[in-house]
Amino acid sequence: MGPLFFPKPQPLSPNTKVQLDAKGRRVLIRKGKPVLVKGTWTADSLYYLWFEYLKRSNKYKIACASKGKGMRKIFDDFGDIFQYQGLDGFWQWWNERGQYLFGISPVSQLNDFCSLEELAELETEIAVGNYQLVALPTNLTKSALKNRVGKLISQMNVDPSRNDLAKYQIKHVKVDADSLKNCLLAYDLKQQGLDALEIAFRVKSVTPKEAEDLLIDGRKNPREVDLEGLVEMSEQNHAEYNKRLKRAEEIVSKRLERLGKTWDDVDYDALLDKEMGLLKTNYVRTARKASLRTNTYKLIKKAEANIAAVERGEFGFGH
Repeated sequence: MGPLFFPKPQPLSPNTKVQLDAKGRRVLIRKGKPVLVKGTWTADSLYYLWFEYLKRSNKYKIACASKGKGMRKIFDDFGDIFQYQGLDGFWQWWNERGQYLFGISPVSQLNDFCSLEELAELETEIAVGNYQLVALPTNLTKSALKNRVGKLISQMNVDPSRNDLAKYQIKHVKVDADSLKNCLLAYDLKQQGLDALEIAFRVKSVTPKEAEDLLIDGRKNPREVDLEGLVEMSEQNHAEYNKRLKRAEEIVSKRLERLGKTWDDVDYDALLDKEMGLLKTNYVRTARKASLRTNTYKLIKKAEANIAAVERGEFGFGH
């Protein structure tokens, strides 16, 4: 089978040498020149997230342990994904199975002329009438060619079908990978017994905007870290946030003591906000904590909805 077409950006290898250019485009340097590359970082791929969401399914874990019993169709396609660990494990699974579940033959897309290699792969499909061939001479005008092709198309017997769609498809056109990642991170942290507010802090600490200023960011490429690594990074970042918050509280308390004032005499949140700003850290004001808790519950609910969806062979709900 030749190269496949993917409706959503396909994952690049975790060990890719692709880099971002000044315009934020993914390029590979070949013979000293940048070449644009299709795809996205492994951990930002919706197909990687589908794989990770399915890993959170207790139902599927039980099915894998019993050779697919109860979820035969999903098991036959996805296999025992629990034996694949980390980004490298996903990449192995992707090459063995994943790309064929989510990819489409590029011939079906009609984006370009068919090569001889692709034509050879379609021999059986041509023989049974699923494809018809036409030879276009290059010594005619484009208008003449359009006229000839139009007449041929009018004579064709067609049977519109869904065969040009991937076996498994993202449910909605607009799906935010970062949002799905945050939902899954919140879900994972909930499984560790964390309360909603701490989950909110930790999820917030690893969003790209936050991680630029702070804290601990061990990613080789922007956002290139698996979910397990993201949990660890959120823990480190939350610890660093608390360390800076404690430092800010000490500074503000000493200042109030020198002025002979108490916390009730001032806008304590505003003073902490200013001090945390000097420490290059975004302070979460008390008034925001209720909304953060509410948002955390929404993230977890979306994660649970998508875990249930992948058990049915669907993905991308709630976004």
